[in-house]
Amino acid sequence: MKHAGIVPLIGGEILASADAYGTDPEYLMTYSGFMANETHLLNYYKEQGKDIPYHILDETSEKMKNVDIVFFLFVLGCGCGFFFFY
Repeated sequence: MKHAGIVPLIGGEILASADAYGTDPEYLMTYSGFMANETHLLNYYKEQGKDIPYHILDETSEKMKNVDIVFFLFVLGCGCGFFFFY
């Protein structure tokens, strides 16, 4: 199954979804304001020798490949997390 992640932050849900689907995400998407939080995930993939495309949505208009599922974790001020599927 082809999947992608949006605003992956530290990357836990992206790594879990990759484990569940048996494949790495096709690409990651984010906004420039979140980039500093995502260095852990990007460094992990780099150390693994993986080149996962990383799109900064507020800095590009590049069209991305279609995927079956886009994952993102929405965290409320109370610390509650919810998974959303598109």
